[in-house]
Amino acid sequence: MNTKLLNTVVHQDMRDVLGNMTLGKAAIAVGSAGATYDVGAAFSYMIEHVLYSLAAGTNKAIAAGDVQAISTDCMYLCVIDAAGTPIVVQGTPVATGEGAYLPEVPDGYVPFGAFKITTDATHTYTPGTTLNSATGITDTYYNLPRWTPAAF
Repeated sequence: MNTKLLNTVVHQDMRDVLGNMTLGKAAIAVGSAGATYDVGAAFSYMIEHVLYSLAAGTNKAIAAGDVQAISTDCMYLCVIDAAGTPIVVQGTPVATGEGAYLPEVPDGYVPFGAFKITTDATHTYTPGTTLNSATGITDTYYNLPRWTPAAF
């Protein structure tokens, strides 16, 4: 990256956006085994203006988290660090249909995707335990170049 050009960007927020993003589509989808997700395509990403890449892979782990109650929507943000370690960050559940927001990106990570879990009136969801495609669960996947404040 042309650092001279980047140094002409006056606002730090804009420099952060330009230097921390996913370049390409990860093609995330429901995992084929257990409570996991798949990265269907290799992609490149930048953290602090340094370029990295992640190969496609199946059955990426979803860490244990708080139980998502019945009749709620919750966003789960897929992020990756410079070492190539992907993690999933759980958002805050809201009543179904109210518009769930992405959680903040942890320092040193960049987002590459997200998924929304919607529970029905009789089923809860436990990250890392419940299958994303289980009965009573609706899962929707998004590929993201960077974090967004929009509701899903």
